[in-house]
Amino acid sequence: TMCYSHTTTSRAILTNCGENSCYRKSRRHPPKMVLGRGCGCPPGDDNLEVKCCTSPDKCNY
Repeated sequence: TMCYSHTTTSRAILTNCGENSCYRKSRRHPPKMVLGRGCGCPPGDDNLEVKCCTSPDKCNY
């Protein structure tokens, strides 16, 4: 699966992920900024919302 992979400071790059899921991590509370994207599906917590997706390619835009 092709996923976007970057942190807030780097520009978006596409990565070919071994696993078939991508994630997008963002702040749960305002300002709701996106903190990063990448491969896999890490757990979220009280401050971080993690949205995972498995298809299509680049689904974590």
